[in-house]
Amino acid sequence: MLRHREALCHLAANRGNAPPFAACNLADLGEAEESVRHLQAAVALCPNDGNTLYNAACTCGALGKKAEALDALKNAIASGYANINWIAKGSDLDCLHDDPEFRKLVGLGERAAS
Repeated sequence: MLRHREALCHLAANRGNAPPFAACNLADLGEAEESVRHLQAAVALCPNDGNTLYNAACTCGALGKKAEALDALKNAIASGYANINWIAKGSDLDCLHDDPEFRKLVGLGERAAS
């Protein structure tokens, strides 16, 4: 079973990250319930994959779930997601851009304080 899950995580991460990407797109389309269903499936399948968790953060952000987006983003970074420039500029995370904790995560903490 573990090998099967690892293979699916590899496919998700390297073949377009379909379930979390679909969740984010559904959120953008206003399909909140379907979006959350896809998101939960993706995170359950790959709970330690930085790309999956980043897309989870984007989905939560697009749904206006600020606390959940920030938690997912922290988990994504802890799991190895390292594209800080993309995080800082991503429009799906607009709801976090003024948050002091978000700004600190992306290296804007000093500017946020001044």
